[in-house]
Amino acid sequence: MRLQVSFIKRCMLLVLSASVLLCSCKKDDTDGSDTDIAPKSLIAVGKKATILRSIDNGATWIKSVIPTESETFQGFDVSINDATYHNGIWVAVGGIGSGAVHKGLVLVSTDDGSTWVEQKSSAASNLFDVAYCNNMFIAVGNRGSLITSPDGSNWTKVDLKGVIPDSGEKEIRTLTDIAYDDNTIVVGGRIKISMIGGSFNVSVIIESTDGGKTWKDVKGVGGDYINCIACNNGQFVALGDGGVMTRSGGAWSYDNRSGKPRIHGPVLCKGDKIIATCLNSYRKQIVQKNGGDWDIKGRGFVNAAVNAIMYGNNKYVFVGSEMDPATSDVTATIYISDDECNTWKNGRESLGDKLKGRDYGFRTGVFVNGNFVIAGDQNRMPGTPTMIFTSKDGLDWKESSVPALTKDEHITKISKGD
Repeated sequence: MRLQVSFIKRCMLLVLSASVLLCSCKKDDTDGSDTDIAPKSLIAVGKKATILRSIDNGATWIKSVIPTESETFQGFDVSINDATYHNGIWVAVGGIGSGAVHKGLVLVSTDDGSTWVEQKSSAASNLFDVAYCNNMFIAVGNRGSLITSPDGSNWTKVDLKGVIPDSGEKEIRTLTDIAYDDNTIVVGGRIKISMIGGSFNVSVIIESTDGGKTWKDVKGVGGDYINCIACNNGQFVALGDGGVMTRSGGAWSYDNRSGKPRIHGPVLCKGDKIIATCLNSYRKQIVQKNGGDWDIKGRGFVNAAVNAIMYGNNKYVFVGSEMDPATSDVTATIYISDDECNTWKNGRESLGDKLKGRDYGFRTGVFVNGNFVIAGDQNRMPGTPTMIFTSKDGLDWKESSVPALTKDEHITKISKGD
């Protein structure tokens, strides 16, 4: 029985880690810089049509007004997966569905996240990622959905026929991640191919070099899926289950040496560096790419699921969850480094007994205006909705004021707008 529990716990960590499929390094997200008209709000999104808003760098949160009275919301599960901002417009994306029936959801706010209005999305299924690049919003999701809008209100479906293989019900196309630099936009995901005797996943990368007007397929990295795509100083890195692809000077190359141990997200871009994690026999380690190959940094985190990487105030902060090999209990983790990821401190002590119970983990985090903001919840136990904490140094954490949430209203992503 203990072996079964341990196995289930390990699977839980891998599933939680898979949530980093929704991460991406759009440009450089380490300095808190924003667009022309900077948003005053932080926006937190998640399950059960949950949107929270903070105007004091994450210390207090209130519920945003969303159109839950709409007919499209009635009787369906609603998940909001990501949000982005440009020039006074917030766009949030997700999915509405029940069972096997889903459709894409787009919400827009023009009052800095206070109220949201549903838009016609033309997306066939759940949307996972949204970004603003080359004078347009772009969102991607299930069934090969890729939609664009100049203003967040009027959306156009991009026809990817001939770009991503499509043979009807035998293939399921999922696009999960967007990265961009000037006119080049790269999207990653996977294709599930069904065959006699079973099915398997193949990673997929598509790119546009004319700002989204035309798209072409790029040979994937192999393996099951693209974990994350990052862009740093014009160089794209696609992290996949089967290895790493790098795009530099317009050409993609495969990095065989980086395939073992497996490198994947989340990803942080800092100056010329790209920082990610690697998995080696249930041990997470930090890896860094600075022009050449990946270098493994510092100690390993036993059985850790790292779900967010942040940099600010001259410190790196990594948050997620970790399994105790002796008890198989899963607990939230916070690690801090102030020497370029060579040595680490445990940042959880100041939380005391606030994280009572088992199976607690941090799912998301950002650094904004001098503050680290992280959110997490208990994965399976009832009565433990999202808790949010803030800190300036990663060591002294203060619990934020969060409105009453049900046990199903989990926050899965905090966005500062970029």
